[in-house]
Amino acid sequence: MYCKVIIIAVVCANLVWADTSNGARFMTLSAGSRYLGMGEVSVTSVSDIFSISSNPASLGRLKSSQLGLVYYKTLEDSFFAYMGYAFPLSKTDIIGCSLSYYDGGNFEYNSVEGVTSNFKAERDILLTFSAARSFEGGRQAGISLKLIRAELVEQYTALAFAVDAGVNYRISEKETWRLIEGLTGLKIENDEIWLGINVRNLGTKLKFINEGDLLPAQLSTGIAYRFEAGRDKKFEVAFDLCKPLDSYMRMHFGLEVVIDDMFAIRGGLKTGSTGLDLTAGAGFKLEALTIDYSAAFFTSGWLNHMVSLVYSFEEKGRQAKRPPSNYNKYRK
Repeated sequence: MYCKVIIIAVVCANLVWADTSNGARFMTLSAGSRYLGMGEVSVTSVSDIFSISSNPASLGRLKSSQLGLVYYKTLEDSFFAYMGYAFPLSKTDIIGCSLSYYDGGNFEYNSVEGVTSNFKAERDILLTFSAARSFEGGRQAGISLKLIRAELVEQYTALAFAVDAGVNYRISEKETWRLIEGLTGLKIENDEIWLGINVRNLGTKLKFINEGDLLPAQLSTGIAYRFEAGRDKKFEVAFDLCKPLDSYMRMHFGLEVVIDDMFAIRGGLKTGSTGLDLTAGAGFKLEALTIDYSAAFFTSGWLNHMVSLVYSFEEKGRQAKRPPSNYNKYRK
């Protein structure tokens, strides 16, 4: 009986994470509503606590300790939750950890004997430890170690270990793109281009009974262009290419506009097994607290929602110590 239930539960899980057939599929998700709203671009766009779940190298850009929380509503009654914390050890070294939980929802099985049983289709826990270092010239490198515990139909469990690794490189800083200025009339300032590459979920198999399931390993590369236009507008355009070990190449594209360092509007698209999926989101920052919401619109008709919170513990104090913009004018 349980073998049949496991097969059905795995099929149902594949409907949620259809881009891969391997185990622990939720590990392909990059936590954080900002990145879901930008088409799930995450290789170089991630620059906060959620770097732990996407590219550990980007953790090297943190300037203060951060706490991050995520709730992601997926198909029916399944959901994904995330909590992470990271802090700088020095000006160049940052460490962090996160705990992720995926609940595949309830599953009802009717046996040939007419007995109805209810199960949790799948419950997974992921514990991640990350470390990153920032180098001169706009370079970062990072690594994550993962422990995964997976459970199917409340009966079978499996453990696995995995590793993530990545590097980022800034190839342009404070340059002006004359073409963009000519087309838009905007004054482009403080622009920079980031390149990145990372590998995720390389590890052991999840073995429930006899045969083990491979983890959803993937290789990704990305580019992000950030610039300021005017006094109160910041833009970011990002593009990722992702090659899962067991599936075809996927593309991700995202755009973000930030106004007054307080409001953010985002949009994106990505290619998937169901076709071209659209994403959108918005964010609001109030001193050290950032609240983000995003939604993913799948061509199959599904609509998923994600909410995330980020709190930067030292940001308020650091901002209070900054001199005013006209400080030099009044220096004697």
